[in-house]
Amino acid sequence: ILSDNFWDGTVKNLSSKELSQDQMEALELGPKMTLVQRDRNRRRLQKDLNSGFRRLRLAEKNFPNEDNRTEEQKRFYIPKTEYTPPLGRNQKLDAFCDTIQYEFDMWNQVERPKMNVPVRIENAIKSLANDKSIDIKMDDKSGTFVVADPEVYDAAVLNDLSKCKQVEELPPTTDRKKLIEDIVVEINEIVCDMLAFGEISEDTAKFIIHKEKEWKIARYYINWKTHKYEPTKFEFSQAAVRGIVACVGTPTEKACDFLDFIVNPGMRQLKSYLKGTKDFLMWINKLQEQYPELPPLFSFLTVDYDAMYANMKDTLAMPAVKNYLDNRSVQQPSTEMVTKLLKTVKKSNKFEFKGRLF
Repeated sequence: ILSDNFWDGTVKNLSSKELSQDQMEALELGPKMTLVQRDRNRRRLQKDLNSGFRRLRLAEKNFPNEDNRTEEQKRFYIPKTEYTPPLGRNQKLDAFCDTIQYEFDMWNQVERPKMNVPVRIENAIKSLANDKSIDIKMDDKSGTFVVADPEVYDAAVLNDLSKCKQVEELPPTTDRKKLIEDIVVEINEIVCDMLAFGEISEDTAKFIIHKEKEWKIARYYINWKTHKYEPTKFEFSQAAVRGIVACVGTPTEKACDFLDFIVNPGMRQLKSYLKGTKDFLMWINKLQEQYPELPPLFSFLTVDYDAMYANMKDTLAMPAVKNYLDNRSVQQPSTEMVTKLLKTVKKSNKFEFKGRLF
């Protein structure tokens, strides 16, 4: 069942439920829309101010002239303590902080600020958030919302996973706690070896093995590719989607960040690298400048891979990574240890969907 504005509107409603006009207007505001906070939490605001003052004082103490840290030191820095430099080091900075604090102390919230949307839209947003009969996700290209039935969304996720040849479901009896513990131990051993060999700094090592209060298993979700959906050809659950593994709070999160820092520059140097559609169009313009008149038989050949990253074989990906690592001007960290960590992260890429482990 397609809503009347499926093709023309910014919101794609593919669910069996007809949304109200207010709900459609609320969704058309987009994912970045935020309701104004009507009641100010002064305690929280004061905490934020104190945190900002502390960062300013630390920057003034550690880098009074210029921050000469390397990109690695900046990216993988973890504050060691809650230490705040004492007052009196820099009179101008003290005066600046005092002025901001005075303005905050003198500020009184006389009346509650007005809402940035009408009450009917606010109610519509709340009703959508509490409606379990629909699933709301993002459209991959337009960045707008797509509304679907939960069972259709679930079927689309499982259909997408079934296309990934290197993805398999683990038994429901799998001990998740032990799974996480084994991953943490293996990553920590590699990082400690890299630190012992002098390949990374102590700060970088602490960043990678930084312990969370509670580790999580990665979560899997999808964004719809409605631009590839043709309702006359197949069910919506069979539509093209973009699968995403959310690894925030997982044992491999920091290791992935570190690997991205090391490997990403090399991948951008590949002749086949294209950042996206805009990059491709820029490449076309450059080609046109280089060859104002193309040969008569010239044509473009385009190839679209189905779930490319999930189906990419290590026999193709790993040699490209190793070739870049071997040809770096500075062989730190070593190719051997980076490759070892990369293989461990790939092997430990466990994720869940609706309680099922993959």
